[in-house]
Amino acid sequence: MLSSLFITQVVTEVGRILEGCEDAPVIVCDQSRFGKALAANGLPVVQVASKRRSLRRKTGRRIYGHAGQLPLADASVGAIVGFGLGQTEHWQPVLAEWSRAIHEGGQIVLVDKSTASELTRRVLCAGLANIEQSTAARYVITSGVVTKLPQ
Repeated sequence: MLSSLFITQVVTEVGRILEGCEDAPVIVCDQSRFGKALAANGLPVVQVASKRRSLRRKTGRRIYGHAGQLPLADASVGAIVGFGLGQTEHWQPVLAEWSRAIHEGGQIVLVDKSTASELTRRVLCAGLANIEQSTAARYVITSGVVTKLPQ
């Protein structure tokens, strides 16, 4: 869970990473306060939550579903911002699902308290390119560009 004490710093850094993503939706998974703050910065945020109650008082676009099974068409979003993926064992299917939903050249951004090396390993295993890492408050922010290789 993203601490409200550090949300401004993390939103600022993620907003910097996502500059130029104003044309395609940006998915924020299971962090409604963060999604609202990112939308206030001018990004077209769509919030995804697995529990309807999580988003019942939120305005804006929202989808109910699990981060590992997004109810989205292939290559339909510009970026996905996820939290805590460095601390779960089942990260590979989630990153594969996110890569499916993001268009060529879109970004996956991970915000986590895990070690930078573990997050780098995970985005490399997911096949992301142009990997960038930064820190904001107590969080490591790792991003990479989705590239669709020919089959």
